[in-house]
Amino acid sequence: MYWGLLRKGVSPKIAVISSEAGSFQQKYDQYLKGYSYRVSKAALNMSVLILSTQIRGEGIPVIALHPGWVRSHPRNKNAPLSPEESVEGMLQIIDGLELAKSGGFYRYDGKELHW
Repeated sequence: MYWGLLRKGVSPKIAVISSEAGSFQQKYDQYLKGYSYRVSKAALNMSVLILSTQIRGEGIPVIALHPGWVRSHPRNKNAPLSPEESVEGMLQIIDGLELAKSGGFYRYDGKELHW
């Protein structure tokens, strides 16, 4: 694959927004009714793993991020995080991202999640 545009960046990185609902190792009862959502996030997580391996030689780290439960929609009015808090945390992770963490899955607060 050609990663020319990313290589032109000062510090190229790829971070995708996923969800802990896509983890294979965690059991989340609140997501049991969200079958399609969970499957799509699990597929996204697998894509991160595959891509991180494929482009490691390019020096471009690839990670998945879980933004937390965010007050980003009226039905999430009881969520503990504001959009600003979530984004600030994810930006800190992205800013400090190094190739050694490529292929990882992280929460907005930096905690590593299990696939």
